[in-house]
Amino acid sequence: MSQPSNHPDYTQGSTLNYTMEQLRLAGFEKTQCSLSSDYRQELNVEKGAITLLRSGSDRELYLSGIIDQKKASLSINDLSHDSIDSAVAELLLMAKGSEADDAYTIAPAQPTGVFFRRSTTG
Repeated sequence: MSQPSNHPDYTQGSTLNYTMEQLRLAGFEKTQCSLSSDYRQELNVEKGAITLLRSGSDRELYLSGIIDQKKASLSINDLSHDSIDSAVAELLLMAKGSEADDAYTIAPAQPTGVFFRRSTTG
């Protein structure tokens, strides 16, 4: 059963762990995933009155994998398990259909961290 991204148990770490495990089970020899999240708030004022107040969020999960020296990558924004499973299957087909290159590799894992970027505008 699919777990929606707004499920109470959803965390970025669990999404990445699930994705990496699915890539491993699919047979990828080297993998890389990243998850980005963006939240925006917008306020418009005309003649001292608020005319627009809205907010929005966006998430993107990037997947990359190498199998038999063949590489593929893609991004999705639906973080449900069903969507991740479909993306892994598509990534596998893309990789198997690509040309092999001995130079393809992914750097070894680095220490984990959470990074924030503050808006530089107004």
